Formats: sequence, structure tokens, C-alpha cells
Amino acid sequence: GTKTISGANTFSGTFTVSNTANTAVVFNASQTFTGGATFSGTSQSVTATNLTFSGTVTFASTAAGTHAIGSGITWQDLTIASPVASGTRVVAFNGDNTITGTLTANGGRGDYRTNFVSNTTGTQRTLTVAALSVSNVGFSDIVAAGAATWTLPLGNWNLGNNSGITFDNSPLYWIGGTGNWYQYTRDFPAGTYNAVWVGSRDGRAADAYGRSLEIVT
Repeated sequence: GTKTISGANTFSGTFTVSNTANTAVVFNASQTFTGGATFSGTSQSVTATNLTFSGTVTFASTAAGTHAIGSGITWQDLTIASPVASGTRVVAFNGDNTITGTLTANGGRGDYRTNFVSNTTGTQRTLTVAALSVSNVGFSDIVAAGAATWTLPLGNWNLGNNSGITFDNSPLYWIGGTGNWYQYTRDFPAGTYNAVWVGSRDGRAADAYGRSLEIVT
């Protein structure tokens, strides 16, 4: 369904959409929310005209889904909850957005993903962000702007057609190579590496299970 907020208003307190279905929220006039907001649906969309959120806005679902975000929205702190199940959480921007505080998003292992993308492949959207805290997040068709540091650590990935974002493309090495797992001695160039453990209960790749360990030098 769709929830429509009409008229030019200023709201105090936290605006909450607790319906966990794919509810579209439409703000069709100038709106200001001074207490932030929480959106709980797996694939809720937010479209607006002159929409401003003060406080923290959280997209709280931890399941796979797509959040379509309208153009010209100003957020203070925008948080995308971390996924806890296999699948991709997609935040698709229909236009340019501004985050005056911190944009926070964390993905998980390889199949627990969070991606920031344009809703139209190949058409860039500008995110003007004051501060950034992301890990294991993919970016596509995003123009980075604002005071945030857009040099991202290893684990975030470039999905193409981004501007102003520097990704860490450090090489990854398979310690065992094509040999046995006990053949653990290898010579690596000096540097910092992301250690990953992978095991399989029966030796089949289809049953492999992996976890990131820690940064080692």
C-alpha cells in the first residue's frame, strides 16, 4: 500500500512506519521531521517534495529488499540496518540527496550485501555527505560529494560508474593455492591483508563455508 502525507507541516517526535510490508511513503508537500524517523519495511520507498529529517532516520529491516529513495531529500543521520540473512539490501536513489550528519551502512559476508545505487542504471546520483561510516557496501552510479572521506577501506566494492570514490583494490591471496590446506607457507609482498577462513565439511565447493577473520600484516 501507500501512505501519503499531505500539507506543509513540521513534526516533532519520531515518525515511524511500522508496517513491515512493502509500503510506499509519499510526502507531497514541504515536510520537516525534527525527531527523525524509522522505516521498518523490507522494501519501503520514500518519495518527497522538500523533505527534511532532523535526528536519525533508520531503515530498520535486516532482510533483503530494495528501498527507493526520492530526489532532493535532506537527512541528518541516515542509517541502513545491517543484513542478517542471505540476500542484498539495495538503496536506490531516484535523484540527488544530502546527508548533513553521518551516512551509516554495513554489509556482511559475501552473500549478505548492502548496495547504494541509482534507480536508473547508468544515470549517476550525487550524495552530498558530511561523514561516512560504511563497510562491505557496494556502490554503483554514485557521485561522492561533501566533507566525508570517500576513500573506502578494503571490503567495500566498486560496482561501476562512480565518481569521487576511492576503493581499496589490495590483492587477495589464497594461502593453500591449488594444493592442500596444510601447505600454508607462502611468500607474500609486504603489506596488509584481509584474512579469510574457508572450510568445507565434505570437500565440495558447494558446501564451503567462509568467514572474514581480521586484518593481518
